[in-house]
Amino acid sequence: MLEKNLSTHSIETAPSSQNKHGVALKQASTEATFERLVNQWRDENHGVSSTHQLSMHPAYQEIISMGEEVVPLLLKELEKKSGQWFGALKSITKVDPVSPEHKGNTKEMTKAWLEWGKQRALN
Repeated sequence: MLEKNLSTHSIETAPSSQNKHGVALKQASTEATFERLVNQWRDENHGVSSTHQLSMHPAYQEIISMGEEVVPLLLKELEKKSGQWFGALKSITKVDPVSPEHKGNTKEMTKAWLEWGKQRALN
């Protein structure tokens, strides 16, 4: 579903330069909102170790509610700073590329998600 939606979106927005400008503005706005929420989430969860508490934070939930358009941003964040983005990615994409034997291994989980994104040209 994610692949189809992203492909359709780029086809629909390609024809006019005015449309491209609008898409670029929306993307910039999405990125700014995402960065604000990530910073809020990090600031307000400094020292928190509970995965449940981290994932239930309002900023984390708002990131999830932004939907598929933030998947590339989440993958980029995962690549540069790691973090607890696995739940958000799984919730948005409805997939889990992490094999059972790698559950709980942050390095391997990160590797699986980044490979998943690379296969779909999302990162």
